[in-house]
Amino acid sequence: RLRRASSATESKAWEAHDIDIDALFRRMDEECVYAGLQLRLMLHFGLRVEEAVMLRPLTSDHGDFLHVVDGTKGGRGRDVSVTTHEQRRLIEQAKMMAADNKYGLLAPNGRRKLVQAK
Repeated sequence: RLRRASSATESKAWEAHDIDIDALFRRMDEECVYAGLQLRLMLHFGLRVEEAVMLRPLTSDHGDFLHVVDGTKGGRGRDVSVTTHEQRRLIEQAKMMAADNKYGLLAPNGRRKLVQAK
């Protein structure tokens, strides 16, 4: 008989699975600096994949919060607080990288499709 559990039976945390987060980020940066930064944004801001890929940091940054609209569930915008220096550093890095993209996205020019980024 099949039994379902409504709660996790084991930790899903990276540390519980002996994943070296810094090594993972370094590997991602070697593959694609944009994907590495998107992964960091997901970790530090709790963004979903679509939100990180479609983030427009130049227009989303409102000082003490990040206004996320593109890629959200149901298209409803949400605000994510900026509370740490690391979060602020990531936003500034994202803004510098997005400034090179004519759409303001965290992607190299010429790449616009969500499917390509996932």
